[in-house]
Amino acid sequence: DPSTGHRWANIISKYGDNQYLLQHNVNNQYFEVAVRTDRGRSYTWSSTEPQQGVWYHVAGVYDGSEVIIYVNGTRESSRGLTGNITTSSSPVNLGRRAWTGDRYFNGVIYDARIYCRALTPSEIQALASSPPP
Repeated sequence: DPSTGHRWANIISKYGDNQYLLQHNVNNQYFEVAVRTDRGRSYTWSSTEPQQGVWYHVAGVYDGSEVIIYVNGTRESSRGLTGNITTSSSPVNLGRRAWTGDRYFNGVIYDARIYCRALTPSEIQALASSPPP
């Protein structure tokens, strides 16, 4: 449920070479997922433009060969990437940028999950079909 405003807003981020993040961009034009592995970094963006007051189910997936973004259960885009996600002891952050503690998400997060495996498209569709109350 993103608010209006002209800024980047991190929804989920993990520091230490930016292992992964989910955010909406400076002009609220799209959702973005990024993943860093031992072989590089890749970003992918949604085609959905977030609207104020509307709930979205956004999922980012890294399956070992590509970074994929889903909005409301629909695959919207992907970019190729291989390798292992780099690790660090840095904490996972919800609602703010990990490395400077700013760029706060001004909205409501109903449910946030991080899995130790890549979800399948059908699993993501099932999760997206259960909207928040």
